[in-house]
Amino acid sequence: MTLDEFYSLSSKDCFERIKEESRSQAKQRLCGGVVILLLALAAIAYIVIRMPQEYEYYTNTFHICILSIFCVAALWFSINNLRFLLLEDRLDTPKDLLYRYELMVRNNRNALWVLMVAWPLMCYPDVAYHFKYLDLVSAIVFTVFQFSIVAFLFFKCLLWQEYKTRRDEEITDLLQDLIDRK
Repeated sequence: MTLDEFYSLSSKDCFERIKEESRSQAKQRLCGGVVILLLALAAIAYIVIRMPQEYEYYTNTFHICILSIFCVAALWFSINNLRFLLLEDRLDTPKDLLYRYELMVRNNRNALWVLMVAWPLMCYPDVAYHFKYLDLVSAIVFTVFQFSIVAFLFFKCLLWQEYKTRRDEEITDLLQDLIDRK
C-alpha cells in the first residue's frame, strides 16, 4: 500500500489493512518457526536413532542438548507469533495493535538471540575432536576458523539487537501515522 492510498482511505479501512499486513507477517514467521522446530526435532531424532559414533560418546548428548535449545527458541518464536495472531482479532485500536506488534517483534528478536547464541556451541565437540585426534596445525586452523565464525555471529547478534525488517518498520510507521491522524 502506498502512502497516497493510505492517506486517501478512512481510518477504519487503514486500520483493517494494517491489521491484515501484520497478520500476514505473523503467519509467515509462524511457519518459519515451525519449520526450524521440525528441523531441530528431526536432527535430534537422527542422533537418537542413528547414534553416530564419530566422536566420543558425550558428543551425542551435547548435540542433543544444543538442539534442544534450538527447539526451545523456535517454539518460543512460534508461540509468540501464534499468540499475536490469536490476540490480533480482539485489538480494536491502532494504539493497542502497535503495542502488541512491537512486543511481538521484540520477543521474536529475543528468541532469535537465543538461537544465535546457541549456534556457536555446536562447534565445541568438533574442536575437541580435532585437538585429540588430528595434528596440531590443522587443529589450530580449525579452531581459529570456528572461533572467527563465533565472533562473527556474536557481532551480528549485537547489531541485531535493534533490527527490524523493512516491513515491520512500515507497519509500525503506518500505525503511528494512524494514531497521530486521530
